[in-house]
Amino acid sequence: MTHPALLRTIGSNIRAFAQLREKVAIVAESGQRKERAELLTHAVKAALLINGGGAVATLGFLQAVWDKAPGLAKWATAGVALFAAGALAAAMVNRWRYDCSFSFETAYQSDAPLDVKEKARSDFQRFHSREKWHLRFSWILFALAVVVLLAGTWIVGPCACTK
Repeated sequence: MTHPALLRTIGSNIRAFAQLREKVAIVAESGQRKERAELLTHAVKAALLINGGGAVATLGFLQAVWDKAPGLAKWATAGVALFAAGALAAAMVNRWRYDCSFSFETAYQSDAPLDVKEKARSDFQRFHSREKWHLRFSWILFALAVVVLLAGTWIVGPCACTK
């Protein structure tokens, strides 16, 4: 094999290897993206479940103390409102996920004009930030609802229902 032919063969092998490496990186990134999406799905389900469950349990408690301890009922009502707000914040995560996904496709995987891609990149960052903060806010509201219920029980007193 002559020197130029050998160089062409080596060059084509290097290009083929580089293309293969790019495909492997894309597949690996795709797998990681799917894992992250699945983890976020489970986090949203958990936030919805504990906030919704907390609201339902507190409503049951509220029914039991409504007439017997009106002071405690006020605290329980505040707890229900916080649990419901936490469930709403967790539900909003899916809306931001949808918008984030659509913006990502437009920004990075489409043949759209450059100005459209730039706006989509900006939208993607904004929606991604909202998605993260709504989930965090949901967990914060859950913790706050628990604190409100415990504080109400502490302030009003455990014997309020027996009076």
